[in-house]
Amino acid sequence: MDLPLAVGYVTTVEPGLYSIPGILMDPKRRRQYRQNVDWRRVDKYIGCGGVRIEDMVLVTENGPELLTASIPTDW
Repeated sequence: MDLPLAVGYVTTVEPGLYSIPGILMDPKRRRQYRQNVDWRRVDKYIGCGGVRIEDMVLVTENGPELLTASIPTDW
């Protein structure tokens, strides 16, 4: 977005993490990042595809207010 945020605006924050087997299974990458990545954990979840979190945030005079804070996440 190229507009400055103003009081009353609502925006979304949407970080995502996606597993791409062609990249994650590459032996060169695995060697390169062996000190930084727990490859056993990656292998455990590689088939899930990914996860995306979408939060709605209201800009207020006192700072951001997370509008989606009360939505259950354990379903």
